[in-house]
Amino acid sequence: STLIIGGVLILVLLLFFFIKVTNDPLKKFSNQVGKNDMSGAIQVYSDKIKGGKQREREAGEIILYNLQEIKGLYTDEKIEYDEAIEKINEVKKIGIQTTVSTTVVTYINKLKESRIAYEKAEEYLKGNYLSDALDNYKKVIKEDKNYQVAQTKIIENREVKSRLTDNKDVEVFIFLWFVVS
Repeated sequence: STLIIGGVLILVLLLFFFIKVTNDPLKKFSNQVGKNDMSGAIQVYSDKIKGGKQREREAGEIILYNLQEIKGLYTDEKIEYDEAIEKINEVKKIGIQTTVSTTVVTYINKLKESRIAYEKAEEYLKGNYLSDALDNYKKVIKEDKNYQVAQTKIIENREVKSRLTDNKDVEVFIFLWFVVS
């Protein structure tokens, strides 16, 4: 009889815990955001979270975490630019953490520009357009995985450019010497 009462008590506690967890609006909100179901997240936010200062703050933290995750995925090249921007635009629909959303978009845009600059620099270098290559290597930002390589190439090719410029000056001088003489 004590075992039956203990078993029933455990079952009731488990059932209570299950009901509590499944009815938690923040948990539902987090799940919706995690599944990228922003219409569901908006519904939960407006029906169950909005107006409660503590819950609003916690929902803001969930969105902040989600935005940082998107930023990290793009930085680590696990998602493409268009996908990152699309995900952020979906998060913006909820209407919280909009300043952070804008900051993350700005970061992603700068990183995209940096990656393009690195690719252009590599192409210019292959074509022996040192000035253009150096100009583009200088546009690579610290957050870009190619930053260290770009810095090394700037140093190496600045010296090469300097030698070439010096040689061109000598060639121009010799050419002018022969023309004027």
